[in-house]
Amino acid sequence: MPGVYPPTAGEIYFRGENINGHKPWDLCKKGLARTFQIVKPFASKSVLYNVMVGAFATTDKRAEAERRALEVLRHLHMEDRKDMRAGNLTIADRKRLEIARALATEPKLLLLDEVMAGLRPTEVDEMVAIIKKLRDSGITIFVIEHIMRAIMALSDRIVVIQFGRKIAEGTPKEIASDEKRDQGLSGRRLCRFLRSRTSMSSTAMSRSFSSCPSGWRRARWSASSAATAPANPPCSRPFPA
Repeated sequence: MPGVYPPTAGEIYFRGENINGHKPWDLCKKGLARTFQIVKPFASKSVLYNVMVGAFATTDKRAEAERRALEVLRHLHMEDRKDMRAGNLTIADRKRLEIARALATEPKLLLLDEVMAGLRPTEVDEMVAIIKKLRDSGITIFVIEHIMRAIMALSDRIVVIQFGRKIAEGTPKEIASDEKRDQGLSGRRLCRFLRSRTSMSSTAMSRSFSSCPSGWRRARWSASSAATAPANPPCSRPFPA
């Protein structure tokens, strides 16, 4: 959709126009903006400078670019950091800066690529609140994200993709009760959860959990240490020896 890679099949329409083959900078001027999972601000420049760069995508007037940048920073509660060097921001604020640069282009459709990756739970909640405000302001939001509670809180409609294939689509309520979606996600999600609390290798854990059914999602036990983990969790397969 953003124009970085041409589609191998099908057609993409944005606001009634076929945009196959359009370049990213042209799409930006049409109202389609995106963020990147790995944020790369101009580290030696100020926060305000970085946001103004986004604004210059759709205006050539410095005063207008600065006005937009300051307005966006106020919306994202970053106006007090406008003169700070971008390289000195926390990861959470760098994520906000990435959104701010996109918003400064005044998009109609905003594509967010894992803007909550690496954030603490409280920071995720703050980001969810920001995205909700953007949605309520009239901007259409297209989110790619692995943090399920954030997706469930934000989405009107969800598409679940596993290894490039769509395995489920529907409202958050429909997705939450979909067995295929559950089998595709629950094992991997809990694999990451356990790996952060045990010494088991990623490879061994992936073999054990890759086919866990929905019963594993309902398992409840203390994970304060590796010793508290059950020897045989409620999966179709036990831990490898």
